[in-house]
Amino acid sequence: MRYQDIGVTGIYGPRTTLAGIAIDAMEGPLVRLREVELIARVPSRARAEIDGLARREDAVVRVNWSGDP
Repeated sequence: MRYQDIGVTGIYGPRTTLAGIAIDAMEGPLVRLREVELIARVPSRARAEIDGLARREDAVVRVNWSGDP
């Protein structure tokens, strides 16, 4: 099942469990992960902040097929 609107796509798995979200950086909404802004950022700076957040939260950062965290 997919939900699609301008700039954002939600991808759902079994029993309507959210499996992923794709957001267009040019048209999509502002998105934050805690205090880290994820849209309209220099990718290296956003990645550094995501890595820092993961260390503080004792979490693991994994990357997708293109290397994005």
